[in-house]
Amino acid sequence: RPIDFLQLALKRQQTGDDALFAMVGDGDLAPVAEEFIRQHDLKNLRRIPFIENVAEVLSIASGLILTSEFEGMPIVILEALCMGVPVLATDVGDVKLVLDEYDAGLVISEIGNLDCLEQGYERWVANLDTYRRNAQASAETVRNRFSGEAVARQYAQSWEHAVTQTNSSRHNERAVTQTNSLRPDPNLVSIIIPSYNHARYIDAAIESALGQTYEDIEVIVVDDGSSDDSLNHLVKIKDPRFSFYAQENQGAHVAINRGLGLASGEFLAILNSDDVFHPDRIQELMSEFRNDPAVELLATWIEVIDATGQQLAIKEGWHNLEPWPIEHPELSFQKTDDFGLNLLRGNFVASTSNVMMRRSLYDKVGGMRNLRFAHDWDFLLRAASCAKCKLIPKPLVKYRVHEANTINSDRAWMLFDICWVIAANLHRFEGKRIFNSSDPEKSMQDLVTLYESINFQGNDKVFWAMRAFIQSLRSQGVESPEELLLENHDFKKKLVAYISV
Repeated sequence: RPIDFLQLALKRQQTGDDALFAMVGDGDLAPVAEEFIRQHDLKNLRRIPFIENVAEVLSIASGLILTSEFEGMPIVILEALCMGVPVLATDVGDVKLVLDEYDAGLVISEIGNLDCLEQGYERWVANLDTYRRNAQASAETVRNRFSGEAVARQYAQSWEHAVTQTNSSRHNERAVTQTNSLRPDPNLVSIIIPSYNHARYIDAAIESALGQTYEDIEVIVVDDGSSDDSLNHLVKIKDPRFSFYAQENQGAHVAINRGLGLASGEFLAILNSDDVFHPDRIQELMSEFRNDPAVELLATWIEVIDATGQQLAIKEGWHNLEPWPIEHPELSFQKTDDFGLNLLRGNFVASTSNVMMRRSLYDKVGGMRNLRFAHDWDFLLRAASCAKCKLIPKPLVKYRVHEANTINSDRAWMLFDICWVIAANLHRFEGKRIFNSSDPEKSMQDLVTLYESINFQGNDKVFWAMRAFIQSLRSQGVESPEELLLENHDFKKKLVAYISV
């Protein structure tokens, strides 16, 4: 629809916009387009019937605009992304999938609606710097992904996948769609860094990831709408193993899920943008994975540091988890030396920065759910209920404590998350690791152990209310009733208000 493009140029000329447009092509509508240009005296548009070298034109363009009505996947859009040029396009073919994945442009949903095109153009221009940064950051990835060799390989892998896949299906709790690669690189470790307003610390985090002694890595940063100087730090990094993506602020769980979805590795690690990896962390954990093919998730002891990087303490998993007043600590889960049961007692893993897993586990349990403070704890409990998880007794990650830590921002919401996580996940262990005996004495011992182990932070009533709500819906056949509790914003607010007093 070339006339839509010309109408947009005319509208911008009438509003005094100083943008310069160029229309390229010599198709059947070329005479109509040229007549429109003449009639409306478009001084802000240059007509180019044919170009031999698209790259030369794109190299001087601020962006590419495509107003097609029917297309497959326009090659010119891939050419633009390979050049790091942001795109504004109508919703044709697979354009939206590609632009959304790299966040390198905007898609117009209503084809032929000039008001929609005009509004889309204004939003696109307002965010052009962000789209350009994302396009430039992903240019090499696009070039590698859509090269002739890569496309041929993808066809072959897709065919093999279609032939060999089974017809069986299984319900999995999914927080995010399937990951990026049909056949991930078996040796590659994808390190995902969710970033939000950590300009002071982001360089140290990225340097610790890129500086790993295990070199077969990729580092993917997803910036969650930072309002500080974070993006200016990210655009300066030129390492070919590094890429970054920027999105509007949606929460750490969304940023992590997006990064996991973009990952190409068989092994997935997460590093928060204010934390630091030990140089040998990935090497040591990869050795553990290779030595024990059954293990699907690894965590380590952590070194707690302050804002300046000075060591404050070493946390040795559940073995020195901070205690609270209970009558019989000798009966708690701590004595079982069980990874999953001790997670019910408290999140000794402490941070998403302390999680490394096989892709198979992520495909099995899904990503992070919509929790502001405890998405990592919820994920870990889901993982530990169905997979072998292991704690390595070495401090291989530095967890930074500072005034801007998310956990310090709203205690009432944090306590809501804690109660929700326990209420939502306790059933995964009942009948398996607790209450799995018909012996009354053993069941009573399990009951005492459960009581002595879980710290509700003084909000037992909130936990039992959530537990009753979830169990009631589950008994009625509702799938994932805990998700309904998260989505019921009015109920959540009432519970948080109750907790706050």
